[in-house]
Amino acid sequence: MTTFYLTFYLVLSLHLQPISTQTIQPFSPTTPKLTMTSHDVVELALRNRIAELKAELRETKVRYTALETKAKDNAKKLADIASIIQNDIMGETATYKAKP
Repeated sequence: MTTFYLTFYLVLSLHLQPISTQTIQPFSPTTPKLTMTSHDVVELALRNRIAELKAELRETKVRYTALETKAKDNAKKLADIASIIQNDIMGETATYKAKP
């Protein structure tokens, strides 16, 4: 039987028994696991941590992209300012040379 059918069988058999006699049998290869082992708990914790880290990575990528865009804008502004200053210096130099 597959795990689904075993689980269904166990749930159905527990459901049909009176509450006072309902017990969960110890794990065996033929019955499904109804409790988590320490390995399962660790695996679940690791999966949750991986999901958290992936979300954090996505947020970091968004912040990095925003900072990269801002840096490019700032570099363009600095280049424009440098160009204006360069043009003013060249203009003043030409003016001084033109005057006798």
